[in-house]
Amino acid sequence: MKIILALGGRTKLSQSKEIVERFIKMSNRFLPCSIEYIKNLKNCRELRERFPGAILIGFSPQGEEKRSEEFAELIRDGIREGKKLVFAIGSAKGLSVDSCAKIISLSKMTFSHETARIMVAEQIFRALCLIFGHPYPK
Repeated sequence: MKIILALGGRTKLSQSKEIVERFIKMSNRFLPCSIEYIKNLKNCRELRERFPGAILIGFSPQGEEKRSEEFAELIRDGIREGKKLVFAIGSAKGLSVDSCAKIISLSKMTFSHETARIMVAEQIFRALCLIFGHPYPK
C-alpha cells in the first residue's frame, strides 16, 4: 500500500511546494507516501498507464464533496485492498477525470491548483492521523 500525490503543471510559489512536501513527509510516518510531479498531466488515463492497478482519485469541481472522516474512509479502504492510491491534481488548466475511479470536489468554490495541492496534502495527513489514532485532527 502506498499513497501517491500526482501533481500536474508547475509550482510557481516555492512556499506552497514546501508545505505540500512537508505534509507528505509527515504522512510517511504512517504509510509510504510520495509526490510525482508530472509536467503535462492532462487526464487520469495517463496515470492508469503510469500506475497500473492503482486506485485513481481525481479532484474536480464536478466531484463529490467529502468530510475529512469520509476521505479517511476512502484511504482506509485502499489500505484494506492493499492497493496504491493515486490522488491526482491537474495544472492550472485542470484535469480530465474521465478515467478516475473516484472524483472528489474540495468545495463548491474554485481554488488555484497550488492551493488545492496544499489542501489535499493536508487532508492525506489528517486522514492518516485519524486512521492510526494520532491526535493531530482534534
